[in-house]
Amino acid sequence: MRKLLSDYIEPPFNIQQVRNNLDDNNIEMLTLSDLSLQITDNCNYQCKGCSVDACFRETTKLADVDFEQVIKNAARFGCLTLGLTGGEPILPGIINEVCHLIEVARSHNFQKVVIATNGFYIKRFISQLKKAGATRLSISFHGFDGYMENYTGCPRASTKSQEAILSCLKEGLHLGINCVITKQNLSQM
Repeated sequence: MRKLLSDYIEPPFNIQQVRNNLDDNNIEMLTLSDLSLQITDNCNYQCKGCSVDACFRETTKLADVDFEQVIKNAARFGCLTLGLTGGEPILPGIINEVCHLIEVARSHNFQKVVIATNGFYIKRFISQLKKAGATRLSISFHGFDGYMENYTGCPRASTKSQEAILSCLKEGLHLGINCVITKQNLSQM
């Protein structure tokens, strides 16, 4: 069966769920709608425009924060979207912990769980992420003709991002594309 563009558009929020998530049903306004957590500063790329100064380390671990408690607290304030970012949140050393955080968010009625990733490991872990309840992957893609490889310091960056995009479409996950636009790649966008 052929998919339509509308199949890839995220549905709107269920406002009743927001009210159900709030401790005090008399509150009429949403106090927290989206929460984005930088769960690691470890990354397998060395992007020239990295906003968190992420770098590669031999050992991979989540930041020293009780993310599960943060997610539970955000749910109490009516939060419906959780974003997990880094560094790179989809690394072999932390994938099980990341999937656990996704499951925690979904069990606390988060409607959307978004992972911002460079896409390098998506093909390997996409089924696990989908099973945990991830609803969208935002994949970095910065350009063609060697630009992305130069920008990220990874010789296969462009290929890996394209594979990640195709994997999302194949698995039916919503997809976002993150791009840092510079003078050098503007014509490619």
